[in-house]
Amino acid sequence: QLSPEYNAFLPNYMADIKKIQNPESLIDQKLCFYIRKILKEEKNIKIIVSRRDHMLEKLEHARLQILNTAQTGDIVEGEITEIVPYGAFVDIGGVYALLHINEISWDRHNRPDQVLALHQKIKCKIISLDRARKRIAVSLKQMIENPWETIDKRIHTGDTVEGEISVICNTGVFVRLEDNVSGLIHPTNISWSDASRNFHQMFKVGQKITVKVLSCHASEKKISLGYKQLQKSPWDIVVDKNKGKKIIGTIKAHTAQGLLINLPENVEGFLHVNDLSWINGKINISDFDVGSQIEAVVLSSDKRRGQVKLGYKQLQQTPWKRIQQLQKSGEQISCKVIRMNNVGVYLECEGEIEGFMHKNYLPDTDLGGAAFDSQKSSIKIGDTIRCVITYVDTAKQRVRLSGRGISDVEHQKQIKKYMAHKGDYKTFTLNELTNNSSQE
Repeated sequence: QLSPEYNAFLPNYMADIKKIQNPESLIDQKLCFYIRKILKEEKNIKIIVSRRDHMLEKLEHARLQILNTAQTGDIVEGEITEIVPYGAFVDIGGVYALLHINEISWDRHNRPDQVLALHQKIKCKIISLDRARKRIAVSLKQMIENPWETIDKRIHTGDTVEGEISVICNTGVFVRLEDNVSGLIHPTNISWSDASRNFHQMFKVGQKITVKVLSCHASEKKISLGYKQLQKSPWDIVVDKNKGKKIIGTIKAHTAQGLLINLPENVEGFLHVNDLSWINGKINISDFDVGSQIEAVVLSSDKRRGQVKLGYKQLQQTPWKRIQQLQKSGEQISCKVIRMNNVGVYLECEGEIEGFMHKNYLPDTDLGGAAFDSQKSSIKIGDTIRCVITYVDTAKQRVRLSGRGISDVEHQKQIKKYMAHKGDYKTFTLNELTNNSSQE
């Protein structure tokens, strides 16, 4: 009602800047309007008014006043009108200022709606002002003292502290140690075992937790926390206790390089393919079934990385040590022919190591040298040959053999043995030597 004589019509969309859900709430209120239209008819006059236009003009006047008078560092009051993933918008007298997520708190927050609420009244500080673009940025956290400036007086590396879990994300678990100060438990510091891979199920937001301070860097606003460091290490129970000893585990999986093995106390060990057998290719990864038990030797461990190196071939003494001793002593051995070609023969030494005898070093009883023919040779697969080891390369697992001059070598040994029997005698006859050697 404009006067006792005239009434006006106010369309809903002109009643406010925003849509009014309950227009009846405006009844009996004294408000300001702009007359938009006057329609004269024969007997009546229709008047259309707008409250929205008046509000917009008033709002624009307030905006200009704030933009012209506000200064960086001013403290202003406002109301949160919208919350978005990257922060919130605050109405400070008609100007919508951005409160970025990084300016909400000194603490870490992934979601602004966990800290702020719509229509919440707040006091904030203007941190940037662009009058030309009519943009203002505000900060809520700068309304209080920066707690990181004095954090070194309250929190120290090695301290055991209590806190509340505030955020759980792929980076780890954030624990609020005090107002506006949180530390991070990295996934590698949650558990000594692979259970830390499922840490999302281990914790929940709001849970009270006791942790150890691993490092505190005030300048970077970072605190590293450890959860597993307050638990007994499985290395103390299993690994260090059994280092160099046998241990039983369950095969977890095959990999291109070896076997993953579950050990007691949820410790995971790795058995490299090179540690399966002393002889390359004699034992393969496929010879072991996933889920079956296996005995191995604990070779080494890295507590920091959570790695345990295991060995299977170490359950037995290396045959290469025996081979090296035989090479050094020049002792004759019997080797079995396993295959042949026109270059020479391959023999099995000491039951499992493969050696090679070039055709030029075949026994005197066989036709060697350039004329050697594996098809016509008197040496056959399965035959046993007396020979000596002339060369050993344990890294490349190569052994070279010689069957030449074996009778001469045996004769020299008989001479040495006879001389040992004669004691201090310095002279002897050839006939005496020959007769005694033949008797022995």
